[in-house]
Amino acid sequence: MKKEIFLAIIIGLLVGLLLTYGFYRTRLALSRPQTSGVALSSPQPSPVIATRDLALVSPEDEIVQTEKTTYVTGTTKPNSFVAIFVNNAETLTQADTAGNFSVLVNLETGSNIITVNVIDENGAITSLERTVIIATISNDGLGGTSSTSGSATATGSAVKTPAPAR
Repeated sequence: MKKEIFLAIIIGLLVGLLLTYGFYRTRLALSRPQTSGVALSSPQPSPVIATRDLALVSPEDEIVQTEKTTYVTGTTKPNSFVAIFVNNAETLTQADTAGNFSVLVNLETGSNIITVNVIDENGAITSLERTVIIATISNDGLGGTSSTSGSATATGSAVKTPAPAR
């Protein structure tokens, strides 16, 4: 009689495990999105460039601006040390307890390479790089043309006034 009870318990456990596995697989199949040949829209790129330990919010990469200062803002591990290099000029700061940091840096006319290095408590270094282009816009009075330093040029439109009658 003990053998029959033991056998009934084993069979009951096996049936229970099979049912549980079946419910688990059904739940997984229902939670996955179905892609039946419908074209999905491609994801839009995020302005935030990130690694596992460092995310830069600003400045955007390859942005063209006229201001010669910008904020380097991002998030990292809390209390990590942040070293920001702009054209070989170094600025050091530390992330707050939430991991946020923001530093105002000076830029030069033309192309500026901003490198952000984060050093965590274990000494591991994470690095991201951005390029910011500072353009000077000049209006030379010749039909309203404007030019920027670097490789980009812009042309404005001119409003002509009629010549006075003689």
